[in-house]
Amino acid sequence: MKIGNFDVTYTHKPAKVISDFIALGITLFQFLSAGNFTVKHPEIKQEMARMDFIMLWCFPAVCGITLVVCLILTFRSPRFERYNITKDNAQNVFDWYVFAVSLCRLPIMFSLTDAELIVQERLITGGNKSLFSFTYILCALVLVIIIRFSMHRITSLTKTNNTEKNGRLFIKSEAVDDNKENEREKK
Repeated sequence: MKIGNFDVTYTHKPAKVISDFIALGITLFQFLSAGNFTVKHPEIKQEMARMDFIMLWCFPAVCGITLVVCLILTFRSPRFERYNITKDNAQNVFDWYVFAVSLCRLPIMFSLTDAELIVQERLITGGNKSLFSFTYILCALVLVIIIRFSMHRITSLTKTNNTEKNGRLFIKSEAVDDNKENEREKK
């Protein structure tokens, strides 16, 4: 894989592996939950409208799509044109990018799980519960925090020294006052 103009390798950091297992567990939970609900409540399955049944299976499908989209974002080569990617920082930037993508899917999946459980409860109770949950706001807030923190971390990893740009060394010169120069010569 490449990031910018440099080759990078996919590394398996412990935090990313844990995030991947959590995401896979959430996806499996959603599919099993939807399957168990339709098996354990045949009376609801027969009575529920087609749209309710489609809505019940929509959340596990979106969760699976989220996993696939995150895999595509992880394995494609990001360009990062607005950052100064060098050979020294390319691997660190790529590792942070992959970790950020894997963390971003968790709040999305938690929101989808909450929505699926709300739909199941609505089907059992007959539609008395609202589809809105405070969890959606919290997950959106966590998602924004993850994105901002990751962007800040990648920016700090790619900061350049003002004296070095494109392999050239620039030396800053200070304006010298003639009076101070004369005083230095006299000493």
